[in-house]
Amino acid sequence: MALQYVDLQRKLGSGKLVPAVLGCVLFNGEDDWVERLETRSRIDLEAGVVVEEMPPRLRFPVIDERREGKKQAPRGNEAGLMFRLRGLKTGKDALVLVAQVRR
Repeated sequence: MALQYVDLQRKLGSGKLVPAVLGCVLFNGEDDWVERLETRSRIDLEAGVVVEEMPPRLRFPVIDERREGKKQAPRGNEAGLMFRLRGLKTGKDALVLVAQVRR
C-alpha cells in the first residue's frame, strides 16, 4: 500500500494530496475466511527491538464471493464485476461485462 501511495504521489506531483487507498480482500474460497485482518496482529513485536508505534495498523475488509458475488453488481461496484468475471460462460457474456467495466 505504501508503494501505491508513492506511485500516486509521482503521478499527481509533489505538494498535492493523494486520494485514500483502500485495500481489501476479494475472497472466493470454499470455507469461511478465518485469517486475521489487521496487519499488526501478524507482526512478532517481541522478536528483537521494535519501536512500538512503527508497525502498520491496516485493516482489510473481506468481500466474500459466496455472499456478494452472486448478487447483481450495482453500477460502480468493481468487486462485484471481478467476481462475475470468474463465472462467465460465453464470449458474449464477456463482452457485456467488459462494456460494464468501461462505463
